[in-house]
Amino acid sequence: MEFQTYNPTTGDALQRREHWPFEKAEKQLNESWKDFLVWRRRSPKDRAQAVALWARSLKNQRDRLARMMTEEMGKPIRQAKAEIDKCIFTCEYLAAEGPKFLEPQRHESPYHESWVTYEPLGPILAIMPWNFPLWQVVRFAAPALIAGNTVLLKHADLTAGCAEIIGESARDLVDGLRLIRNLPIDHEVAADLMRHPKIRGVTFTGSTRGGREVARTAGEALKKTVLELGGSDAYIVLSDADVIAAAKTCAAARLVNGGQSCVAAKRFIVERPAAGAFVSALVNEMKAVQPGDPFDEDCRLGPLAAKKFQAQLAEQVEDLQKLGGRVVLGGTVPEGPAAYYPPTVIVFERPTPGVGDIETFGPVAVVIVAADAVEAMRAANDSPYGLGGALFTADTTKGLDLLRDFEAGFVVLNGSVQSDVRLPFGGVKDSGHGRELSVHGLHEFCNIKTVAQGAR
Repeated sequence: MEFQTYNPTTGDALQRREHWPFEKAEKQLNESWKDFLVWRRRSPKDRAQAVALWARSLKNQRDRLARMMTEEMGKPIRQAKAEIDKCIFTCEYLAAEGPKFLEPQRHESPYHESWVTYEPLGPILAIMPWNFPLWQVVRFAAPALIAGNTVLLKHADLTAGCAEIIGESARDLVDGLRLIRNLPIDHEVAADLMRHPKIRGVTFTGSTRGGREVARTAGEALKKTVLELGGSDAYIVLSDADVIAAAKTCAAARLVNGGQSCVAAKRFIVERPAAGAFVSALVNEMKAVQPGDPFDEDCRLGPLAAKKFQAQLAEQVEDLQKLGGRVVLGGTVPEGPAAYYPPTVIVFERPTPGVGDIETFGPVAVVIVAADAVEAMRAANDSPYGLGGALFTADTTKGLDLLRDFEAGFVVLNGSVQSDVRLPFGGVKDSGHGRELSVHGLHEFCNIKTVAQGAR
């Protein structure tokens, strides 16, 4: 079946492509299995060298890939280059440190000797989204490769051009082997591949609804899964915080990638004494970032990734207003073929059920006024999601104690949530399960095997 990509900045059609049938995808899986049987026998240091070569290849493809990101999903060109640089650092870090994470761990036991080893599972199917076209792939694939797995990549149709470049960048890392294979397939073929006995694990980043479908299909086939899903991250601002500094951090955290990020800040819950000053400061910060041409190096906010997302965001803003929210900035869809949406601020005068259920994927900030810290934390956790969160206060002891109550996988005191290869990343509740990055992410697609020798 054919599909078409579009430029969200202009609305122009880009390129028409075709999805592969199952038979063609299965052929690639069989080849990936053959490569895995060789790759798994290589030492972790040899695998790490291949990931280091991938970093070098990404450097060579940096400008081309950045332009493709900007063209296909509207990411400002400077942010696109920064995403690629982050991926290069991630590959280089894991190439240096990854083999240490795979060293056998000896343990006392009833046996003469016993230890735990970390062995690869096999080909892993990765179903990746459009919002961070390279980062989402690298943060899973680099650890998976060092662990000894091979990768089959089903990328989002919207960024099919980026997927092709990613596949090219990893084509010649090892003589005679292809460690990452790009499969332009639809969701039905992807589901059939999940059931295939040679697929040994599935990783998915995307919506919670999509995650449920992947979990259902993979679960029926008893395949290991890592799911990084949606988020409605809450940032709590207590009345003793530096409100101006907090507003600056919150606005930047809301506008990262145009607000199109699972772990972007989305709800800002403020103690009532600080609410007026915070809303004023947040509006000023949001107003200062206006949509522009994403190919301009100075652009901080490009269009949404597709025209359909503009319509979805407008509908969500209407839903928030129906729940009692008051629009104090933006909230109007601009005319024209482009997918722009203005920075928007919506204020709720009290915690309101249902607000935390809405994951706004765009530059829309929701401010909720709470009576005190207890009510603020209750409102923060009043959401099916649990990806990230932050809290701002001048009292470090109090703040760290309150962070213990956050139902999230990644929380920050007086700062924003930012993924980093040195820290595990993932969520709880409807934000998914499993971890990416750091030693924890590297072990997710390993057979954690216990080996014992003789009796004492």
